[in-house]
Amino acid sequence: MPTSAQLNTGGRALEGHAHPSQSTGTGGGHLLALHTSQCCGPDFTAAKGSLLLNGRRLHVKGVSWFGFEGDNAILDGLWQYPIESYLDFLEKNQFNALRLPLALNNILSNPVPSSSMLTAEPALMGKTSLHMLEHVVGLAGRRGILVMLDIHRLNSSLWPDPQGLWYNNQMTLDTLEGAWVHLARRFCRHWNTFAADIFNEVGARHEIH
Repeated sequence: MPTSAQLNTGGRALEGHAHPSQSTGTGGGHLLALHTSQCCGPDFTAAKGSLLLNGRRLHVKGVSWFGFEGDNAILDGLWQYPIESYLDFLEKNQFNALRLPLALNNILSNPVPSSSMLTAEPALMGKTSLHMLEHVVGLAGRRGILVMLDIHRLNSSLWPDPQGLWYNNQMTLDTLEGAWVHLARRFCRHWNTFAADIFNEVGARHEIH
């Protein structure tokens, strides 16, 4: 079973992003109950700077779980513990949200991650990166944990991008839009996919026209 220290520092697998004012947020179990009680699924809206779930203010206490955005194209830490062990930790500590950073080129190529990265998840060996992403989202949903998909970088091998933009000469705006359309179609059926970070930390080194 992973400890809090291992989750936060071991292989940079899980990185917390909870503000103290958010620490009393709605737990995953309550979110799951809200989901199952709604015939048409949860209704996420925003008003006056607040995120609302079915008209009630939603406090988000979440972590970022890195790995999909890198060359390995799979969550970090699965060589040591299975996914459920990490989700156990999140549930035990009342986290209700998970941010999953992605790489645009991995979305497009959908590689099969190395089996060496999955020694704690042998059933996932031979599966594609997007299959595993959907598997994680599904497992999180069963626990009432929300998921934000984040295109974190254009190229899994390059960080930071020299241009600092959400496109470059190889990855155009149309490419980025097509990837998001693909993700939207694939993950819209998962009730807990509640947010999308179109592109992480834009830092242009020249004027944007």
